[in-house]
Amino acid sequence: MFDRKPHWRSIAGATMLLFMGGAAEAATLAVEVKGIRSASGEVQLDLYDTARKHVARKRVPARTGDARVAFSGLAPGGYGVYVYHDENGNGKLDTGGLLRLPIEGYAFSNDASVRFGPPAMKDLRVDVTAGPAALTQATMKYRR
Repeated sequence: MFDRKPHWRSIAGATMLLFMGGAAEAATLAVEVKGIRSASGEVQLDLYDTARKHVARKRVPARTGDARVAFSGLAPGGYGVYVYHDENGNGKLDTGGLLRLPIEGYAFSNDASVRFGPPAMKDLRVDVTAGPAALTQATMKYRR
């Protein structure tokens, strides 16, 4: 008869190989945020996969000029980044006026432009692979 009990050493070894293999495959996406107008508040970056599922968030202290923020440990694939400058520190992108347009600064990966709402994922998409970090640029836009 065959012994149907699992061999724990074999299972542990296979699991360890899977984790080690996954770590070697991790990818990094660096976002170069350009044109931050002040050092007030924070800059928030939200990372989405191609299905527009939220993957990660980073909040960094704002500083005038440019900043570089990296998302590491990503699975290889396509991603898009939404950025906004929370100047008043209330934790949200403030909007105003009849059309509810952003009052605070915002940007998107690949410097994707805005028409009537957020850009399409195909315009935001940055492909990341294992190895050197993929780089995208997001230039802040301010209404006022």
